[in-house]
Amino acid sequence: MNAATDVGDDMPGGKVSDEASGSAGDATSGLYYDPFNVEIDNDPYPVWERLRNEAPLYRNHAEDLYALSRWDDVERALIDWETYRSGKGTIFEIIKAVTTSDVEIPAGIILFEDPPIHDLHRGLLSRVFTPRRMAAIEPLVRGFCAKALDPLVGADEIDVIADFSQFVPMRHDRVPPGHPRGGARGDPQAHRRPPGARGRQAAGSR
Repeated sequence: MNAATDVGDDMPGGKVSDEASGSAGDATSGLYYDPFNVEIDNDPYPVWERLRNEAPLYRNHAEDLYALSRWDDVERALIDWETYRSGKGTIFEIIKAVTTSDVEIPAGIILFEDPPIHDLHRGLLSRVFTPRRMAAIEPLVRGFCAKALDPLVGADEIDVIADFSQFVPMRHDRVPPGHPRGGARGDPQAHRRPPGARGRQAAGSR
């Protein structure tokens, strides 16, 4: 179902497929998507399917956001850094704060940078994160993962993110190559909830 107006002209850059650029969510009867809605997020697949079929370029006016749902459109947007920039943040709340107030992104945060400064910093980091240096910390990472998974053996249910995967990058993304223990010291169970306990839930849906 297409909107009466060309949403592609309203979206910054408008560089999506011809079919997507003529569709909009708010004008599509009965279709509603909000990435902050807990009920939708618990089972998003039916909504995502409708987005792909009915509004591949979805506009949520209340939250002031767009959503792309088709592979080709998402892939095209991801590599089009000149249109879809990171310099104003990559988190919705930060983007809103930067674009609607005097809030500024602190210098030196590579995730919130655009070329050419992002290319410079990425080039420097690439010298650290080489295959050889990553292979050197593989035993450390494997050992930590095994230690973190051991208490979950026999559990009827686990939350793979809350009970395991959230700990791994935070322990190892700052491990100095060649350091015997790096940033992985400490007990992975120190802040663990009982297996299967749910993570922090939003107070309610918007």
